[in-house]
Amino acid sequence: IKVNTVRVDQNGLLSNSLTITGIALANSIKVDLTNVDVNDNFGMVGGVSLTSVSNSMFKNCNVRSNVNSSGGFFGFDLLTSSTVNIFDTCYVGQNSGTTAVNGFLVNSTCSDNMFVNSKAFSNNSTAASASAIVIGFNFNNSNRNSCIDCYAENNTAASSTAGLFGALGFDLNTCTDSILFRCMAYNQFAGAGASSVGIRASNGSGNTIRSCQASKNDYGFRIDPINSTASVFIQNIASNTNTTPYSQFIAGSTQIGANISNINGTLTSPWTNISLN
Repeated sequence: IKVNTVRVDQNGLLSNSLTITGIALANSIKVDLTNVDVNDNFGMVGGVSLTSVSNSMFKNCNVRSNVNSSGGFFGFDLLTSSTVNIFDTCYVGQNSGTTAVNGFLVNSTCSDNMFVNSKAFSNNSTAASASAIVIGFNFNNSNRNSCIDCYAENNTAASSTAGLFGALGFDLNTCTDSILFRCMAYNQFAGAGASSVGIRASNGSGNTIRSCQASKNDYGFRIDPINSTASVFIQNIASNTNTTPYSQFIAGSTQIGANISNINGTLTSPWTNISLN
């Protein structure tokens, strides 16, 4: 299947409560989607869903400015056994829902997928509830997935009451052997009833987070459970953090630098993870 230059735009009404997505692929192999946009729709639950889709390429695909006023929303949702897919320069931005809002959602049994130069930005979960959570890149109980040069920025859950956490840039939740490399999590925001985190590794094992940066989040990086060594963090930078640069890390695994010049100056060489003002 090869699809080039398709737009799914301006469908539905603000009052709609639909259970459809802009594009739904199922039981497919070697799909090639290029220059596909799902923009400015109302009432849909998501942009692009994949069920049992493998060995496929998604390039220059955008899911932007969609609104679901009666539930959650996702940009890309990888469902049952969607494996070995590549997402290159795909953007999910300025979408909103009232419950869980995900830019890129990778679910259980979806393994060996790669996200390159992709971005989740300015997505918004609007409700005042514990289910109002926004996540840029959400890897949920999946294995051997990777993000390279990806960006999560300005994702917001201003009225969330979720506590830890209402807004997350990258979340590796019970994942195995997954990689974040040269990724950036900037300015996730949650209001008084919740906190934000740039990058979290929760449970799971064998994950590698390397050369990433988290800036202007409540928490820069978070490990659960506390002091876990199940995942590896190498040469990451936390900066301009509102609360805690590195939460629940093992003592000695991070260093504090006054400014960026410390990287090549007073810090231990080679340095592990650092916090900069």
